[in-house]
Amino acid sequence: MPGSSLWLVPPPDSDLHKALQDLITTHLPSIYPSSSSSSSPPPPNFPPHITLTSSTTTPPTDPQAWLDSIPLSPEEVLAALTVSIRDPLVGTPFFRKLTLACGKTRELCDLAVRCRVAGVEGVEEAEARKWMIASFGPHCSLMYSDLSVEEVEGKLHEVGERVRSAREQYPGSGTARGGSVWLVPTSKGIEDWKPVATRQLHDIKWEWLT
Repeated sequence: MPGSSLWLVPPPDSDLHKALQDLITTHLPSIYPSSSSSSSPPPPNFPPHITLTSSTTTPPTDPQAWLDSIPLSPEEVLAALTVSIRDPLVGTPFFRKLTLACGKTRELCDLAVRCRVAGVEGVEEAEARKWMIASFGPHCSLMYSDLSVEEVEGKLHEVGERVRSAREQYPGSGTARGGSVWLVPTSKGIEDWKPVATRQLHDIKWEWLT
């Protein structure tokens, strides 16, 4: 994936984050152990997140100062932001092979537009809003893979069982408060997708409706 990305990440100490991470790291690789090619590795691991925008240019000198300077949504908009995590979806692209859909709310769209204007060179607000309407599909990825859609769909019943199991293991996973925006150099290999800067958002809320 070219450039860097801005992610919205649930609080790492929350049951929500822990349940999603267990699904990504353990539960789903056990039912999708490899791609259709026998020589391919198991699905890669990554932190649970929602991509606010990709194709961001990573600042060469002080990524933290750059992230801190982004004019994010006003406090009252962030305070009204609830990220609603919903049902599993299967997609064609590698990075959207298996996801949990998220509600495309006004507040989340506002945050994504502001991040795109600040992060993608040459993009102004009008263009970012057109992108938001046409292309922004908020989701929490569960698996990156080159498996076929048919192979993934064939095990959706097991996926549902694993989601329920993870939810039961972490009883508080239905809600969370807080989180952060991460700046991640996604041009690197997936195993090196680590934040070079983070910014806390204390007032946003999460709900997992699956």
